[in-house]
Amino acid sequence: MSAPSTPAESPPSTPDQEANELLLGGLGVLAIGAIGAIAGGAACPLCVVATPALLGAGAYKKWKARKAQATEDDR
Repeated sequence: MSAPSTPAESPPSTPDQEANELLLGGLGVLAIGAIGAIAGGAACPLCVVATPALLGAGAYKKWKARKAQATEDDR
């Protein structure tokens, strides 16, 4: 019998990568909501709330990451 395999450790994500994931998630929810509105004639209430929340959180996180990087570069 072979030893049980363990999942490979992924490198830690940076705040910029996390911001990109939130932005992509927001765009995905926007696409789903838009397709649903076109196909069904009504907007999904969850999509209406989640899209700006995800996009806003991603933009804020990206802004904070760039601000921290600029501060770090000034040192």
